[in-house]
Amino acid sequence: MEEKVLFKSPPRLLLGVAFLFWGAMLDQPLAALIAAIAAESRHWTKVRWNFGEKGFARSWQLCMLILIVVAVGFLQSEDRTAEGSLFLLSWLPFILMPMGLAQQYSSDRGVPLTTFSYFARRKLAADRKAGRPAYLKWFQFGYCWFGIILFTAGLGIGKLELERYYFGVCVLVGVALFHLRGSRKRPAAWAMAFMMAVVMAGGMTEGVYVLYKYVVKNASLTSNEGESQRDTETKIGDIADLQLSPKIEWRFFQDEGKQPGLLRLAAYNKPVGSKRWTGRGRSPKFIESKTVTEERDRGGAFLKMFQNDDGDYSYREEDLKSGSFGSRGRVIGLVDDQSLIPSPINARRIHKPKAEGMEYSVLGATRVFDPNHGAMELVFEFENGTGAIEDDPSLYDLQLPLDERKGLTRFWKFRGVSLVEWQRDERRSPVISVAHRGSLAEQKELLTLLAGVFASNPFAYDLKLENDEKRAPITYFLENSHEGHCEYYASASVMLLRRAGIPARYVVGYAVEEEGDEEGEWILRGKHAHAWAQAYIGGKWKNEGTEESPVWRCRGGEWVTVDNTPTSWLSEGGSTDGWLQKIKDWGQIARQDIILWFSQPLISVVTKIFFSFLFVLLIVFLIYRLAVTRRNSELAEKGSWESECRRVNALKDFECWLGKRVGRRPRGTPMALWLAEHLGEEAGTLIASYQRLIFDPRERKKAEDERLPPQIMLEVKRLKRVVRSRS
Repeated sequence: MEEKVLFKSPPRLLLGVAFLFWGAMLDQPLAALIAAIAAESRHWTKVRWNFGEKGFARSWQLCMLILIVVAVGFLQSEDRTAEGSLFLLSWLPFILMPMGLAQQYSSDRGVPLTTFSYFARRKLAADRKAGRPAYLKWFQFGYCWFGIILFTAGLGIGKLELERYYFGVCVLVGVALFHLRGSRKRPAAWAMAFMMAVVMAGGMTEGVYVLYKYVVKNASLTSNEGESQRDTETKIGDIADLQLSPKIEWRFFQDEGKQPGLLRLAAYNKPVGSKRWTGRGRSPKFIESKTVTEERDRGGAFLKMFQNDDGDYSYREEDLKSGSFGSRGRVIGLVDDQSLIPSPINARRIHKPKAEGMEYSVLGATRVFDPNHGAMELVFEFENGTGAIEDDPSLYDLQLPLDERKGLTRFWKFRGVSLVEWQRDERRSPVISVAHRGSLAEQKELLTLLAGVFASNPFAYDLKLENDEKRAPITYFLENSHEGHCEYYASASVMLLRRAGIPARYVVGYAVEEEGDEEGEWILRGKHAHAWAQAYIGGKWKNEGTEESPVWRCRGGEWVTVDNTPTSWLSEGGSTDGWLQKIKDWGQIARQDIILWFSQPLISVVTKIFFSFLFVLLIVFLIYRLAVTRRNSELAEKGSWESECRRVNALKDFECWLGKRVGRRPRGTPMALWLAEHLGEEAGTLIASYQRLIFDPRERKKAEDERLPPQIMLEVKRLKRVVRSRS
């Protein structure tokens, strides 16, 4: 049993114009023009195919196969980024083109709804086999395709004008809504259609814009140094999802030596106001004598790591020539181009990473450049107790926000610590004097004092903060609230150490605390993300410039970790022992392992060959099926039932004329019922004459001799006038 077709087919040129609009928004004019011609050529040719239920199902399966092949290729590509996924999604209309063109060039009523569900097709077949009523619903895929085209056209909205997209959607949706109406009262129809179009276009524009900004915000590069926003700045008082999320970000395997307690992701030395930290590289006019040679590309704040013939990378050239180090660990996770990698603080060498290159920041961050695949396993060699890779301090490591200066001074004076007076360098932001910093013993005593203060009452760890907006946040934390998360303890430690004359930096990374199932495995979740301070002790300040252009550097000391956050912070973020979380963990780990397995050279080549062969095989099969099922009136077998029906159908010309105005006569519907449905009582005389012509052999013989009886010709002319008058 069949029902009416849901929706109508799109009017002429609507799909073509939608594709051209898509091409204009995404700057793909050639692809859009080809798609528009392919979609609209159905109106200029009589070639049609009878796909049937199986044909449409195969078309949909081909679409899904193309999507899978493209997705696998995307996951294996070197450009696997969040913005790349948006670009892939924008080509969805082309991925669905087999289904769209099957609808456009089909002689069937429409697309069966069972096409999109394997289980629905199985149930329909079972009902037919058992003799139960089988209801087959049809619908036109054209408007669905049209909506997908408009939606994906907006995925380039961040690069083009918002108004341009909104105006185009208004016009196209308005035309579509107008043609969906059964009435042809044009003023009312146009008004209603475009009122609805304005509302729908506004909703679609807002939705696409929010999606685009969400993806780009989480993956865009906020500077030319190639670090994501999550890794380049922190806002005091804002809790990021990363800190509380149970999602597995990385896995660390300790293969040899002592396990590090912290893995560094990035370090920052410049406060922006009182609520944010950012990184500031050294001046390109000055070459650090410790790490930089003339031949190296300094690249702003990042340096290219040294590489030997075996494919190993190191932070210093001499580390490539040294023997094995005391500790070795592996970091596994999903990466994009220029992703920051959590690494041991005293890392020395990286063993043969599968990437085009490795870089490191003068502040201590490590990043991968142009990785070959979306997941990587990096083997770090490090030596506990040796010096860090980052540069020695400069005056940037003493800068403080102006609004925090008095509060930091009160903190130390209340505890009996003598401080140097402030001096102002007119060429720089306010910094404290570099004349006196204290001995190494005095500096260690200050670190011990500071740790004792934060470990005692009333200081406590808390995620629910209440800040006085009129006060500087760190001063308010030290003097009033005494509660905060790791960003507060780390920022307060850095600022207090700087006020006491000790260079310090703000560091973010992960705490290595949760053991995994495998031997030596440690899980790094979002809730393990941590912030701490890094202080430089035992150094002496030197002017390595001139009196007119001084360049101050602190030499001869070492960087030490200062983590004053209460240890209770590790209990925050919820339990990870539930069965649902274990399933999520398994999925995240399996995804990483599968991508790593596919990234192996031999497996990657075999996979590409297999999918390419399968794709070509299905294309050949589709072409074969199209050739077999093609329906063309000129190729109908002579003497067949269909050719006989066309030969004796005296109203075939009138049927074609009327079908263009009211829709084609559904296959299997008698001519008399179709005429009565659309013309009513006006067609009574014509129906009676037509039935006599069909069922009376004498009238049929007369029709063959005279072609069309005069009374039928007169009725046809009269009914054409009636139809024209109605429209």
